[in-house]
Formats: sequence, structure tokens, C-alpha cells
Amino acid sequence: MSANSSDTTDRFLTWPEVHARVRVSRTTVWRMERAGKFPPRVHSSDGRIAWRESEIDDFIAGRWKPKNNAA
Repeated sequence: MSANSSDTTDRFLTWPEVHARVRVSRTTVWRMERAGKFPPRVHSSDGRIAWRESEIDDFIAGRWKPKNNAA
């Protein structure tokens, strides 16, 4: 599967789906996100978070690169 972060058909994955794919703890994911080493979560609604499937697929394949948001 060739995933692309800008794919308009991208699904959002819940924490259980992300955990099943990457097999690391929620705390480890949180730390990696803060360090820019894991795709950022998306706030899909009040109290709900998700991750873009294409970014998780790219992360697993070693293709994910953090976006440079530094000013």
C-alpha cells in the first residue's frame, strides 16, 4: 500500500488501532510525539483524539518525517 499524508481518503485511527500497529505504550507515543518522532495526534472532537492512517503507515515503513513548523 502506498500511503500519502495528503491523501483525501485518509482514515483516522483511534488509540486501540494505533497501539495494535505500533505496539508501544500510550506514554511512549506521547513522549515520541513531543520529541517530533511520531506523527501528531488530531483532535477529532471534544475529548476524542485520532491519528491519520497514512502517517502511521509511513511511520511504520520508516518514511514518516516531521513537518518543519519552526518559524
